[in-house]
Amino acid sequence: MLNSNMSELRIELENAIKISVFMIIVSINPNKSFLR
Repeated sequence: MLNSNMSELRIELENAIKISVFMIIVSINPNKSFLR
């Protein structure tokens, strides 16, 4: 049970990291040419 809890927490953490990295990239590259 602890294992499934940890994996869920890890998935949430990975999603949060992806979002924050994306926000950093957007703030660094304001023209957003990669978004099409």
